[in-house]
Amino acid sequence: MLFGYSIGILSAFIILLLSNIFNYATPSNEISLLLITSLPDAVLWLCKLLLFLLLLILLLLSIGWLSSDEGMIILPFEAPSGLDGFDGKSLSNIFQYELQRISEIHKARRNGIKSEKLNNSEIDPRSERLDKSISDLSISVESGTMSLSIIHALIILKKLWPAGEKGSVITGSYQEFDSRRSLIIQMETQRIRSWETSCPVDPEPEDGIRELVRDVAYKMVHALSSDSQLYSYEWHALKYYSESLCEYDLYLKNNSIQHLNRSISNLSEIMKLRPYYENAYGLSYNLGICCLNIHNYDRALKLFDFAVLLEPDEPTALIAKGFAQLRLKIYRGAIESFEAAIQISSDYYQAWMQRGLAYFELKEYDNAIKSFEQASELCDECFDALYNIGLSHYMNGSFERALDYFNSAEEQNPQDKTLMNLIESCEEKIS
Repeated sequence: MLFGYSIGILSAFIILLLSNIFNYATPSNEISLLLITSLPDAVLWLCKLLLFLLLLILLLLSIGWLSSDEGMIILPFEAPSGLDGFDGKSLSNIFQYELQRISEIHKARRNGIKSEKLNNSEIDPRSERLDKSISDLSISVESGTMSLSIIHALIILKKLWPAGEKGSVITGSYQEFDSRRSLIIQMETQRIRSWETSCPVDPEPEDGIRELVRDVAYKMVHALSSDSQLYSYEWHALKYYSESLCEYDLYLKNNSIQHLNRSISNLSEIMKLRPYYENAYGLSYNLGICCLNIHNYDRALKLFDFAVLLEPDEPTALIAKGFAQLRLKIYRGAIESFEAAIQISSDYYQAWMQRGLAYFELKEYDNAIKSFEQASELCDECFDALYNIGLSHYMNGSFERALDYFNSAEEQNPQDKTLMNLIESCEEKIS
């Protein structure tokens, strides 16, 4: 679009330049007249042809723009003067940024995490805003002076153009009254729709105004995407989920606990607002894994509880929950989680292995041995399963059987010093 305007501006500049040359070439200016009249006829003809072609290009580009779908145009908002460093243009710029940010959050692909199905064709503003590329213009009428920007004039012309696609025009109005601030957004397409958010006037106006703009952006995105099979029935849920995704991405990028805490905090708001927000399963599970990695087992358990609530038939979430319970020494609860995972699918090595470890901690060695044996059947060369079977027999006083399993484990890992000490201990006890 800006390329077309650049051509148009260049055409106007050349027209103005040629006009000035010919106007300057008067009998009172002999030098200029001499310069013009001394030009060969071929050069003058070429200049006229170039001027005609530029005018034709400008005309075609204008018709093309009038007949095209301009997409979303965001006009400067109405705002009172002296608004803590904000004006109408800055508010509309923040609003455009929020729309693009929300869209980008859900366009990103994440392992095991679902994004919302947003109606991006309606909420994506063009990367080049029309009102950024054209300066303001004032015109006069008989009743006084009325300020009218070129962007408003072009939009009016586009609406009157019979063959054009009108796109959508966004306007906004910021107001403060009764110790509250309010922002109203209006979208004009084939019909007019509006959204409003309000909040108390807080002591930090910059943060409050930005949050107000963000909220109304989420309201609009949610409403325009309501036909796209959204999982979030409320715009608040869309906001919390989106912000949680954003903070999760920042945590993976920067490894900052602050971003992890913010992501979990936003997800916690979803748990309160809509406990069965099934789209959040992957995010809850991944955040739980992040908490396991930093040994925050209490928080991990809460996240896995939420994941299991959303997807009760998903064995990986049950195994992860049991793992967190095991680290918190909730052994009976861990066994229940592992058994639930096994009932869904008996092919999970970790479910049998971790259940065996829970029984071992409870000193129920026979049950531990059964679990470890099942784990070893799922793994051709599994040092850990053989080692733990042997250790369970050792703790049960069955030293000969323990020695057999320790010897089998030694074949896979002959450098393990703890295993060598256990073998020596078994041999001593047997002898």
